[in-house]
Amino acid sequence: MYFQLLAAETPSPVDVLGQTERVLQFIDKYGITQVGLVLAIAALIWIIRQVFRGKLVPRWMFDQVVADRDRVLSILESEETGALHELMAFMKKLKADDQVQDQSALQEILEEVRHNKASRGGGG
Repeated sequence: MYFQLLAAETPSPVDVLGQTERVLQFIDKYGITQVGLVLAIAALIWIIRQVFRGKLVPRWMFDQVVADRDRVLSILESEETGALHELMAFMKKLKADDQVQDQSALQEILEEVRHNKASRGGGG
């Protein structure tokens, strides 16, 4: 009965009337109070399950979580930008030092080449 309702096709009116007839038979046999109690317990169990799974949350808790998440993200973004600025300054410093070393190495090579040419007799 339950799995028929979950099927892709819609149940025919005859099936719905048959299910309603079975429910009415239960009510006639056990009484409306007992059937209502069973349905209320089933609904309560479903609600408790949804709460434990995290699919049903009070609005105030949801708002608090969203506010906390936004606050943490803003803190992380500020730390990230600060760290990136420090990293960029460090990289610029390394690049400047590297350029200075490259220029001095180039000057040394040029002087050595000039010295070698002069010692061989000039040509060139």
